[in-house]
Amino acid sequence: MQQKLTIERLHLQPLPVQRFADYEPLVVRARSTSTIEVRSVTYSIPSRLISQQLTVHLRHDRLDLFLPSQFVETLPRLHRRAGQLGPMRRIDFRNVIESLRRKPRALMRAQLQSDLRPGVRRQSG
Repeated sequence: MQQKLTIERLHLQPLPVQRFADYEPLVVRARSTSTIEVRSVTYSIPSRLISQQLTVHLRHDRLDLFLPSQFVETLPRLHRRAGQLGPMRRIDFRNVIESLRRKPRALMRAQLQSDLRPGVRRQSG
């Protein structure tokens, strides 16, 4: 066993100096609805980011959001299951409640109404 390990070590190359990026960088613009769309999934974001251009580090389990020079937020990533139809959304009511509060009866007409109820956590609409 020791002999095989010695032979293997002769063929090993040095490790890279820099770590490889374990994410895919994407650039998205925040919509006026306080949402972004990444890979056909809609995510809610804080309303202060509306119209901002964000850099998203798309990782397997999460999205890291950045303004040009600063970290903003991390969101859990949703993955479409085989055979799953319809839009996928991750709506956090805390991100949109302020704009809905300012508009009388807005929640009644909201397209994302089923995603906004804090007691029920749904991943798709």
